[in-house]
Amino acid sequence: TLSQEKPENECYEENSAHHLVNPLGELECDVEDTLQTSERGGGSSQKTMSSQRTAVTAEGSSLGTVAAVREVDLSSSASSSSVVESQLLSVIKSFLDLVQTTKTIDPCPNLVDVGKMIYRGFIGSEPSTSVMSQPQSALGDRTLEEARSALADADLEHGPNNNDALTMKRRRRSVERERGETHTSSTLPCVGPPIDIVLREAGLPVQLSMLVINLLAADDERCTERYQSIDEVERDLIAMLADPDRNLFDLPLESQTGRLDFPRGILYGRDLQQMQLSGPFDRVIRNGGSREAVFVKGISGSGKSSLVDLQLRLALFPLGGRVIFGKFDALRQRQPVAVVCQALDNYCADLAAATDRQSLALRASIANVINAGGVEVLSGLMPSLRKIISIDSTDSITRQVDGMESVNQLFYHLSLFLGAIARPMTPVVLFLDDLQWADEAALDMVTTLISERFLTSFLFIGCYREDEVSQSHPVMKHRQNITQAGVPSTDIVLCGIEKEDCHQMISDLLHLPPRITQSFADAVYAKTTGNPLFVTQFLLSLSDEGLLQYSACARRWEFDVKAIQERNVADNVAALLTSKISGMDTRAQDLLKWAACLGSECKESVLSKVDIKSGVDRSVGLMERGVIMQILVNEGMLSRVGSDMIRFSHDSVQHSAYELIPPLDRAGIHFQIARDLQRNALSPEELDDMLITIVEQYIRGVGLLTNHDEKIGVAKLCLAAGKKAMRRSEFVPASIYYLQGTALLQQTDWEQYYDLSLELFTCCVEAQYVTSNYDGVAIAYNPIDLHARCIQDKLSAFFNIIHMLGAQGRFSEAIGRGLAVLDQLGEPIKRDVTKEDVAVEFRNTEALLHEVVTKWVASTSSDGILGQWDISVVNAILAAPVMHDKDKELSLMVMGGLLRSAYQENHHLLSILMHRSLQVTLKHGLNKQSAYSFASYGLTLCRIRRIDEGYRFGQLALALLERFQNNLGARLPHIFALVYTYISCNVDPLQSLLPELRHGYDIALRSGCIEGSMTIGRRTSSILLACANDLKSAAEEVKGYVLHMEKHNHITLKFTLPVLQMMLILMGDGGEDPTRLTGEVMDEDSALEEAATGDCALAIIDINAIRLKLMYLFGKYEEAGGLVTAVISLKKQWPIRSDIIFDEDIYIGLIAAVMGHLRPPELDQWTEIAEDMVKTLERQSKYSQWNFLHKLRLLEAEIAYFLRGDKTTATRCYAEAIELASKHKFKFDHALALERMSVFCSETGVAVLARDYSKQAETAYRD
Repeated sequence: TLSQEKPENECYEENSAHHLVNPLGELECDVEDTLQTSERGGGSSQKTMSSQRTAVTAEGSSLGTVAAVREVDLSSSASSSSVVESQLLSVIKSFLDLVQTTKTIDPCPNLVDVGKMIYRGFIGSEPSTSVMSQPQSALGDRTLEEARSALADADLEHGPNNNDALTMKRRRRSVERERGETHTSSTLPCVGPPIDIVLREAGLPVQLSMLVINLLAADDERCTERYQSIDEVERDLIAMLADPDRNLFDLPLESQTGRLDFPRGILYGRDLQQMQLSGPFDRVIRNGGSREAVFVKGISGSGKSSLVDLQLRLALFPLGGRVIFGKFDALRQRQPVAVVCQALDNYCADLAAATDRQSLALRASIANVINAGGVEVLSGLMPSLRKIISIDSTDSITRQVDGMESVNQLFYHLSLFLGAIARPMTPVVLFLDDLQWADEAALDMVTTLISERFLTSFLFIGCYREDEVSQSHPVMKHRQNITQAGVPSTDIVLCGIEKEDCHQMISDLLHLPPRITQSFADAVYAKTTGNPLFVTQFLLSLSDEGLLQYSACARRWEFDVKAIQERNVADNVAALLTSKISGMDTRAQDLLKWAACLGSECKESVLSKVDIKSGVDRSVGLMERGVIMQILVNEGMLSRVGSDMIRFSHDSVQHSAYELIPPLDRAGIHFQIARDLQRNALSPEELDDMLITIVEQYIRGVGLLTNHDEKIGVAKLCLAAGKKAMRRSEFVPASIYYLQGTALLQQTDWEQYYDLSLELFTCCVEAQYVTSNYDGVAIAYNPIDLHARCIQDKLSAFFNIIHMLGAQGRFSEAIGRGLAVLDQLGEPIKRDVTKEDVAVEFRNTEALLHEVVTKWVASTSSDGILGQWDISVVNAILAAPVMHDKDKELSLMVMGGLLRSAYQENHHLLSILMHRSLQVTLKHGLNKQSAYSFASYGLTLCRIRRIDEGYRFGQLALALLERFQNNLGARLPHIFALVYTYISCNVDPLQSLLPELRHGYDIALRSGCIEGSMTIGRRTSSILLACANDLKSAAEEVKGYVLHMEKHNHITLKFTLPVLQMMLILMGDGGEDPTRLTGEVMDEDSALEEAATGDCALAIIDINAIRLKLMYLFGKYEEAGGLVTAVISLKKQWPIRSDIIFDEDIYIGLIAAVMGHLRPPELDQWTEIAEDMVKTLERQSKYSQWNFLHKLRLLEAEIAYFLRGDKTTATRCYAEAIELASKHKFKFDHALALERMSVFCSETGVAVLARDYSKQAETAYRD
């Protein structure tokens, strides 16, 4: 805006005429005089001049505003200011028209005359001769020292912040430069101060004053800022009109502080990257899309975070979206998961504090999906969640789990949390910076969350330094995993900005035309190569040294290009920052160094507890520290986040500060910080809040621990920190804390500090196991094995040994170790068991069961084991005494831990373990393992065809779940899988099992039991294939299970992919050969080869059973016949396998019927196979006509027609099969029965019925 204020040090007499003369008439004459003077041609030019004068006169109303501009009272109101600005723009538009008119007449006019004309237009008189004739250099006739002294005096008197110590320092540096140095770019007005002051007195903005001055100096070669062509004048006037705030009007007085004020909300040279980033924002945030990932990469200082931050402010916040922000830290690489957790906790804290309607709706949404158990799981990572959801401790149903199960449990509830907050009306962005310092655990958490298919309106943005992330870095692997999970990804690359963008940035920053700043910008670009952070810090360093400074007298920034070009500059921003910090006050340096030891950010309240030393044992007091802190914030080294958080403005600042600490001194500072924080904690709660920080600092200074008592104290802190990290699923840092704690102990501490030693090493074993460091498991377990006082003290660590051996496929070794422990616990089991041993154990179990239940019920029964299972029997078992013998509880746990290895290694041993576990329960009472024991026994009964009794034990196991539901942990999903897919499927309708299995799958995910969830997913997929009403929906559900299995690379994937591929084939994705399991999700040959190599016979059975079905359905009977014998042989090797839900028995029988018809010489052989399958289906139908009777009737029809030629029986059985399959809602079986009836009618000559049944079959298959 124009200013009428006169400087107080005015040293010339004011010419009042300057403010009274209307320049319009003079301007018209001057235009004509100028045109005549510059005329180069004859009559034609005169005619043009006449016409141009007419045009200029027509603009009189516009030019007349000049007088009005000078008469406006700027102090009256804000509205009058806007009027002045509008009038000034109108005047400049007129001047632009004038310049363009002049240019059309003469491309090379006299620029000084143009300057005089504009001067007269504003001032109303000619520039004085004395002013015009004085030297046009930057200094005039003054010496350098006199000029700088005068400038400093003027700036101090007119500057907006006369007491600014930094400004004084910059002035002194400017004055102290060597005598005789000259400026290559004008740092004082090119025409003497009188003209500048006159123009300022007239109210002209600086840039407009400079335009006039540099036009008047156009003929003086000593003025480096002079105009050299009319084109330059035209460009500057156009720029003023196009963006007056940037190129015309002065900065507000509050912005004229002498400090560089870098423009906010503007990114230079990033138009392409902004467009790339806006695409995902439009799809996910604006349009409510699913989920996407964006990765922004570039070298340090390239502006990655700034790019994302600007897009968040432009495209997320205006739509009511929220950001979850986290930043990884080079000095906190042991706790990267905490970064994600802290980001989520900050989100919860902000949401809990908000009171707007949208926030209230979000809180309600979270409360709807996160139950009490979920709050218990998540609140360890996100304490602020309890501010959103309040629960009573009695409401918690959290199942206590350890290790990887706790991770899976956490991921499940986090997925629910994100699903609740990320919605089209409230989109969410998870922004994680500096991914190059994230570890596998943190990246795995992020990948798992992003890959959840149900997430909508969720965008992940990750930034990382391209030069620090190689192809082997975890970031690259997890990026690939995200892509494979079907999440659309966008890559954005940032390099240094181009020279033109650097020019524009500096022009805007200094509020000067690019023409003026070009030489300065060239020098800056040459030193920094366009790295945005380097440019910024370099400009700040120039300002500190006085090579770039603001003159309040001249009202503009001034610079010394020659001195800048000659200045030695660091090669990179880190070196520049190091040099800058080194030049600071010692106290400021030390505060930065000590803060850097705590990471990229820290709480100011935490830093206040540290006794920062500066100089020789001189402490920096809190008040003094506060002043220094504020100076560092003002200088851009630090920034305040909220009321208590201090953050380094860039990680390069932190790195530079930390590097200034001599390497030999770093351990001492870390050690001192740890001691101060521990000593100055005001309460146990505050100590717990700082626990991880204290332990991290001790670890970095551990070499200074010499006192053994102090080592014991730190070991206890390591144990507490490890437990805290484990609760937050930060297994890698937890393992480091435990290892450090064990390293502080001596062998003699097993005597004096036995409990501490045992707990530290036991926790260390678990942490090593869950981080898959199997060598570390064995190393950490050895001291326990050597020093533990009893077997009970070893068992907690021992279970991790068993799990580790099973995970490595060392089943025989796991069994050997487990049986040895059982022997010590008083439950000896021999290893080499036989079928006869199993029979003896079964009889012992039956006898014990009858005896104990009789005692419990206080009555006996003569029919079966328990006779008639009335309610009194069930209630008596459910109310049986609880187990109190700890050794027996441990025995049951060991037996349960061995089941997996026994299943793979020895089926007879598996049966023995099942029987023995029930015997222990019957003898010593119930506990959380008992439900699995009863279910296992029910399975055993079903295998020997005592279905009714087995079913009862399965139901009893489910009833026991209610009694021990809060303590079952990972056992509950396994019980669901065992009961519903091995026992209940013999009796209950298959369709009725699906809701229960889905419920079990949900429980498995909630409790973190991946093993249980995978087992249920596999079984559910097979049931869906057998009885799904909508094959497309069933395939989508199975795809969800498959994605989950792929994420964990679980063995159940081998069994589920064939099921999914068959579904796809039946829906038309059969490829060239629909009888082969090769297509979208698997390759049959590779799957069989992998199963054979991995000695996975069960997978081979499943694949071949599905191949049998496809061969029969697509009419390849000969090939199917060749596979039948192999499948029957494999099935006999695995009697435990639940073949009911795999449905191959009916297809073996159907193939045998057709093969007997096609191969008369083999009729007897095929008839025997077919009739065996009939007997199997008859037995199954006895207990569940719903599931099996329609299959039996179809097989009987095929046998009657193809093997016996009995058309009457065939007709009846086909009709019953069609009716029953439809009634019992087996849609695919219904379509198959219709198809086979059509074939029968066609071959028996009933063409009309054949066509009718064929159409019905086609419709049924299509539906």
